[in-house]
This record gives sequence, structure tokens and C-alpha cells, in this order.
Amino acid sequence: MNRRSALKALAVLGGLGLGAGATFRVDAKGRPNLVRLPNAFDEVDHFGVTHQVRDGVSFKVPEPSLRKDIVIVGGGISGLTALYRLGEYDCLLVEKEDALGGNSRRRQSRGIHYPLGALVSQGPVSPFIDFLRELDVPFEPVLGPRLAYHVRGRLVEDPLAEEGWRHLPFSKREREGFRRVRDDLAALRHPIDGIFFPRADNRADIRQLDRITLSRYLADKGYPEAVSHFLTLMLSSRLGETGEDVSAWIALYLLSNLPAPAYTLPGGHGAISDILRERCEAIRPNALMTGFTAIRVENRPDGKVWVTGCTDDGSLQTIEARCAVMAVPKVFAKHAVVGLHEERPDVYDRFRYNAYLVAQVELSRRVAPAFETASASRFSRFIVAADWLRSNRDPKGSSHLTVYVPYPGSAGRIELFGGSAKQLAARIVGDLNAILPRSRGAIETVRLHRWGHPMVGCTPGMDEVLNAAKQPFGNVVFAHSDSFGIAGLYSAVWTGMEASSDARIVLEEI
Repeated sequence: MNRRSALKALAVLGGLGLGAGATFRVDAKGRPNLVRLPNAFDEVDHFGVTHQVRDGVSFKVPEPSLRKDIVIVGGGISGLTALYRLGEYDCLLVEKEDALGGNSRRRQSRGIHYPLGALVSQGPVSPFIDFLRELDVPFEPVLGPRLAYHVRGRLVEDPLAEEGWRHLPFSKREREGFRRVRDDLAALRHPIDGIFFPRADNRADIRQLDRITLSRYLADKGYPEAVSHFLTLMLSSRLGETGEDVSAWIALYLLSNLPAPAYTLPGGHGAISDILRERCEAIRPNALMTGFTAIRVENRPDGKVWVTGCTDDGSLQTIEARCAVMAVPKVFAKHAVVGLHEERPDVYDRFRYNAYLVAQVELSRRVAPAFETASASRFSRFIVAADWLRSNRDPKGSSHLTVYVPYPGSAGRIELFGGSAKQLAARIVGDLNAILPRSRGAIETVRLHRWGHPMVGCTPGMDEVLNAAKQPFGNVVFAHSDSFGIAGLYSAVWTGMEASSDARIVLEEI
């Protein structure tokens, strides 16, 4: 399917209410139910207006009707972090959806919080420990088996642990390769000689990993094919793509934490965005505006910034600010900020995004043996048992799984949005029955979410591009992680902190 055909398919889906970012419900047999969903599951991300901005549609900009010190565009973790740290100013955060949190949102079903996006972390690490303690973030360890690997028809728990890799259905050489990679990943977690943030403090040979791809690194290490396949599979669960074009430093930072203790939250990183929202509302009750899609951000000759947006009723409103913070993906910022792409074309054209299909599956019983299940060959490759947290269990005994299916690159996005609800749901149900046999007859509801732009491709040297992209543009400064995909909590927090510092500098200079 080419781009033109894909756009036609999207138009058809949009006519059914199944456009980009839409959620739709199907039964256990994969039959779509197009009735309006209950509000708790009405997870439609609205991209109609932002796509008009991307396509160059012009809007008549009204005169400002509101004036603020700072306008923050985007209500994800990076935008909320910036707002939280700029509480002494007259700030306004605008978000296009009716709920805050961006890709770090959570929802609740039958007493079980589940994530719409990121869900697991290596726990609070420096330099974020104080910040997370200040927020009283309820990190909880993942108890029991952390990971199960479905390969060659067998489900093996903890394939990198001693008791796990010995039971893999591979040759002795391949099993030894899993033992070896476990030791290599453990070495990369060394606090001095390993791989960690900030990258500038790493040893020179570790820093050089950002100059090669993960594929090159794996070839140089000479791991058996079964090991390389497993590592690239796990990378795609966290970043949305394989290692062919991904920086080895980025990939190994993520992969080195596979054997490490894991921590998560009720509903994933959505718990953090909820806490940040509550703190921001307490500091400045009127600082949050939802249903406002920014369409144009312009540095004015008088040193002010005009942020023009489309409200839910279709009207346009302009807010004048002394500074604007763009806490949105760079793929949108380059179109929304007047003159930005023209001045930095070699920067913003290098951002490439990957898509996901996310399925929320309700079952009548618990079926997953581990917190995360990965499949070597099935369509439904990454399955999370969201009800495994003590505080997140449904006392009635029912279960909730979140299924992630990555769709890398432009071709993947075309495939995702070109498929039908019935096809996608039928594959997920069939795969769950094969990977987790106890799911047969237990699946009650499947809700699908087409997640269009959550992960950016991290090619070697991407840090240089990120640094160039976040440089202030007039009185516009930039947040949003755009770097570490599903493990990007710290990147989101860090860019929010940096943007708050940049905004203060802009205001001081004014």
C-alpha cells in the first residue's frame, strides 16, 4: 500500500470514527462493535487539526484574547514537569485532548489501572530520586517472574536467569549465548565502567557505542542468531523498532536493564502524570486548559509570542505570552512554530517515528505467568499482566492484559492504519490463545488503540540532533523527550526540567 492508498484508507476509517489514534471495541471473535463507547474507554486521540497544520492549511489568526507569562503546549509528562517547576509564573498549559498525560495516561477497568503507554521502569535513579520523592511516586517492584519468552511453541520464564536460559528450546551453544549475554548486560550496569546517564561521564569506549548501530554491535560480539533475535525483539518492545538503525548506546542502555529489578506503577507512567496534574492544580488552579489544539506559534516583532489554537467548538483563540514552551513531538513543532523548519531543516527532518497497536484485553481469569510476555514469532508480541501489582488486583479474580504490537517506520504506520478492526482483533485473540492457552474461553473484551507517533527512531549520533532541536528559537523553548520510547520517563522529566530553566532565562533577558 502506497501513501496515497493509505490516506484513502484512513479517510474511510475516519468516516467510521476509527481515524488516527482511534479506539474501537470488538468482541472475543473479532467482530467490531461500532456503538459509542463508555467514557472510560473513549480513548480517541484527535489528530484532525494537527494533520491540517502538517499539511500547510492556513488559518486566520485572531488578535490575542488572553495574556500570560508562559504558555506550555502539550500536557504530557514533560509539559507537566515544566509547569510544576514554573509555578511562580503566570503559566497556562494547553492540551488538545480532554485529558492530560499524553502517551503517559492511564485508565481503570473493574478496579484495575492499566497504561495507555509506558508502564515499566528501572525505578527511581539519579538525578531524579529527589524529584520523584518530592512527588511521592508509588513505585512498586514487579514481583514473581519478570519476563516470559514464547519461542518454538514453548513459554520459558526468565530466559536470562540461570533457571531460565537452561530450559530454552535451543542448542547448547545457543543456550550458552543467553548465559553470556546475561553476563554482558550485567557488566553494562556497572556504576563506573558501565552505561548510564549522563553519557558524558561514561568511559570513552562506552561513549563510542553511540557511533554504531545495535546490529553492528551484535555482529561484532558474535552472539548466536537466537540471542540477537531475542535482543532485537526486546528492543522493539521498548523503542518500537529493531536494531538495524538504532544507536548501540541507546539500545544497550535499555537492554542492560532487562535482568535488573523492575518497578512499575498502578497504570504505568500515567500514575506520575496524574500526580503532576494534581500538584500543578494545587499550585495554580487555572493553569490547565484541555481541548485546545495549538496550530500556530509565532515570535512577534515586539518580543512576545502568539500561541493560536483551535478549541473544541471549532473557534480560534490566540494567547499572548512572554515565552512559549513546546512540549510536543518535534514532528509537530517544526510545522507549528513559524519559521522553525526553514531555519533548521537538517535538524527536524531527521526525526522518524514508530507506531504501536495497543490492545486492552479483559479476561474472566488470570492467564499470564509473568509480568511481561514476549513472543518470538507471533503478531501479539508484548503482553503485560497489568493486574499483577498488589494495589492493582481485582478482588473478583478477573484479569486485564495490555498487548503492544510495534509498527516501525512509515511502512508500519501505513500497515497499522490500513488494517481493519476485525483483522487486528482476530490476530490478537488467536495469538493470545496460542501463547497463553489459559486465555481460551476467558477473553471477554478487546479494545484497540492505534497509537501513531509515540516513539522516535534513535539513530547513532541522535544526541547531536536532539541538542540542536532543543535550542531556543526566539522566545520559544522546547521540552518533550523524543528519545527513549517506552522507557522515556526520565527523558521526559529531564526535558521538562531543562525547558523550565530555558524559560526562566528567556524571561530574565526580556
